[in-house]
Amino acid sequence: MDLAIGKIITDNENKTEYKNYSDRQFSFTLMSASKISSVEMLISKSILLKTKIEFDKNFGLGTSFPSGEEYIFSTDIIKKKGKVCFFPINICIHPMESSGKDFFSSQNKIQAKGAMLCRIFGSKKAKFLALIWAIKKYTKYKKYIGFFYFKKTLFSGIENFSSLNKSIK
Repeated sequence: MDLAIGKIITDNENKTEYKNYSDRQFSFTLMSASKISSVEMLISKSILLKTKIEFDKNFGLGTSFPSGEEYIFSTDIIKKKGKVCFFPINICIHPMESSGKDFFSSQNKIQAKGAMLCRIFGSKKAKFLALIWAIKKYTKYKKYIGFFYFKKTLFSGIENFSSLNKSIK
């Protein structure tokens, strides 16, 4: 096992779960890995040594793209033929607050999601997935911003990451 994902509880007395978890063990795919939160991760040292995978320093709190680091990390492992699995066991207690639940309150946060998709899937596929994601998440952000602004900002994140990636290479 290269990356094990476990359940988080937010209240030790009532065993309140951080999110709705499966009762069964399963393996993650490139798409389903988007549901992984960093606090749920148990990482094998051997996969890190063998593949040299590390968290992308362009993503996460305190960076230009303030989210997406756990999704990128998980998919990097999957792309290297690593095994990423969920186990229905409690691994820790963590407050309910999460930086990942707020993906729309600033231009930076929205752009980070577009950049994240570009980092994982490449520019063309990222644009298609960003459009699907904008539609799927519409009910979460519609009280605060419009659909077309949200989509445009996701796409600008894709373009910003593409430009950054070209300058690095």
